[in-house]
Amino acid sequence: MNKVIFILFILLVSCAPKKNFSLNDLEEIYNFKAKSVAYFENEKKENIHEFLVFDNSSSLAKQKALQKCQNFIISKKNDNLICKIKYIKITKKVETSLN
Repeated sequence: MNKVIFILFILLVSCAPKKNFSLNDLEEIYNFKAKSVAYFENEKKENIHEFLVFDNSSSLAKQKALQKCQNFIISKKNDNLICKIKYIKITKKVETSLN
């Protein structure tokens, strides 16, 4: 009886959703990554904050990265900040499947 309870416990714990993914884990799960940056309108060289987003669609990754950046600007209540997409790249998952 104890073995059955132990096995059920292990199965339930392993089926729980994972929360703390590393960047390498996300690279293996999703197909695209997009990075957006927030910077002051006057000083284009200095990035205030960068946002990295992963998704299976390049357009969704881009939209989510811009949305995160815009939410950051709204939370800071600063009209002098601008969002811009820095890049959209394929992840390791796609690179390894192409080889």
